[in-house]
Amino acid sequence: MPPLDENMKRRFRIYILGMTAVSFGVTLYLMTRLVLKQAEANPEVTPQAIAEPGIAIDDFLHNYLEKGEVRKVVFLPHEKKAIAVLHDGAVIGGRMSKDNVVTVATDLSAAQFWAEVRKVEDGLGIPLSQGVALQLQQTIDVWRVLKLTIGMTDTMREAIAQLMGAQRAKEEGRDLPLYNHHSVCRPYLLSCCPADLLGDTRLEGLVSCRKMHEPTHKADYENAQAQKDHFYDIELYNILQGTIRLVDGEIEKIKNKLDRDTRDAGESAEIVKMKRIADIEEQIKLLVGEIEELGSQGKVEESMRTAKKVEELEQKKNELKNEGKMNIPMTSQQRLRVCDDCGAQLNIMDHESRLADHFGGKMHLGMVEIRERYTEMGSTIDERRKLYGEKNGDSGRERRSSPDRRDRDRGDRRDKERRRSRSRSRDRRRRSNSRERRDGRRDDRRRDDRRDDRRDDRDRRRR
Repeated sequence: MPPLDENMKRRFRIYILGMTAVSFGVTLYLMTRLVLKQAEANPEVTPQAIAEPGIAIDDFLHNYLEKGEVRKVVFLPHEKKAIAVLHDGAVIGGRMSKDNVVTVATDLSAAQFWAEVRKVEDGLGIPLSQGVALQLQQTIDVWRVLKLTIGMTDTMREAIAQLMGAQRAKEEGRDLPLYNHHSVCRPYLLSCCPADLLGDTRLEGLVSCRKMHEPTHKADYENAQAQKDHFYDIELYNILQGTIRLVDGEIEKIKNKLDRDTRDAGESAEIVKMKRIADIEEQIKLLVGEIEELGSQGKVEESMRTAKKVEELEQKKNELKNEGKMNIPMTSQQRLRVCDDCGAQLNIMDHESRLADHFGGKMHLGMVEIRERYTEMGSTIDERRKLYGEKNGDSGRERRSSPDRRDRDRGDRRDKERRRSRSRSRDRRRRSNSRERRDGRRDDRRRDDRRDDRRDDRDRRRR
């Protein structure tokens, strides 16, 4: 790409400033519309209610929710508060409430707050469909607007860097290696690095990437790829294959653990049932002995009443024996399902909004994209490898002579030299420390010998 003159650079800067201002205005307008729309849907959420200090969440759960006086809850994440809307004529603490809203102060997230509400409702036997409605309402925040605007500006800057390539880095005073250097991430050049797609998620530790991610390299790579095929997609395919193998192994571990926990929970329930049956049989045995004793004493009526109790216990014992596992309440492990794409554990009793949050989350979407890209490349990877072998020769000597391979080999040799140098330095330090300890012990022995000699001389002079 030819160098840009000063006039073109000034135009670029004006363009960035103008787009930043437009982005800020559009973001502020859209967020204002969103907040106004939410305010219309929840008129109970007033500035006065938000300004209230709020009651503790335990007070809300026990004195409001458990009493059945809550109609809906509006959660305000940025205010760290929740506005509970009460039923008309709600009675709190034996008195009729004057206000139909109450402010709850909490440090919990929306998901954690919802889980606490569902825990109380489950204890009361309230099904999910009849539970208290929980709504999430965002409030306008200048910092959020600035954060979104800065994100848009960074995106535009990255697009310009991709457009200008290495020239952009030179103008910024940065000395970057070439796009085909071994320290540059090849999957990033193809916009499919697993570390980028799964960053800041639970799977980040499995797919970490230490190589360079620079937008300027993308422009240089695209220009060079148009002139010569670099076959970087083969390396990308291998990396995606390794990532999927690691994630699938993690998913298999989670499933096995969940199966073990579910099996243990079922066995525990079966043990509890057998213990109850044994207790009933013990009671029946005692009552039968009591019946015989009453019969020998001629107490017929009391004996018949005791016999009726025995029949009831026998019936209860038979019901317990015939009770199948389907009648056992589902444990927390049995409610969990493992996502086959990303390995997240999903509760089948969760609200649809929480499940939608998972399927729209970064970890799930990232793994879906990785799997789709891997499947798409799988249909042509054999042809690409064959073509690569034909263009680069079948002998290992010719493949090693490629510039990319030379760069990688040179980088690997430097890394090995560094490790070898560090190892030699550690050995020298160990030898030096060992020598110092040996010299110290020798000096101690000499000092002890001189002390013994002086003591012997004193003893001889006294004699």
